[in-house]
Amino acid sequence: MRQLKITSGCPRHSPTAASRSPNHWRRRTDALVPPGTETDTFSASRVFAVVYPETVTLAEVIGSLRWRRLAAGGTDGQTLFAAEIGRRLGDPDYRPLAVQDPIAHWMEQDCWRPPSPPNTTYRACFRKKCVAPRNVPP
Repeated sequence: MRQLKITSGCPRHSPTAASRSPNHWRRRTDALVPPGTETDTFSASRVFAVVYPETVTLAEVIGSLRWRRLAAGGTDGQTLFAAEIGRRLGDPDYRPLAVQDPIAHWMEQDCWRPPSPPNTTYRACFRKKCVAPRNVPP
């Protein structure tokens, strides 16, 4: 059975605090969805853009077989994995939280599974002449 050393819910170690600048997501959000304009400017795409830099940073670790094996292993491997996550996010003290932490959830539930393939690929869609749905707003 895998053992995951997870810290309590200390906000200092939350993924939102994992940056050299504690308010980086707030600044990005305010730039993309200025306060007071939420009803006109809010979209899922803008929310995704707020977290995109960290998403790209972590994708390399989460997609790596080496790091996946460490995350799925014992406490020593998981400690190394968490340290690498913290290093890449600019938070050397990062530790996965016991609750509401997507990294801890991935380590416990998904890291041992093979990555899921995409529903389709560009090449397959191109051959079938896929057409994007017309009702989807930009």
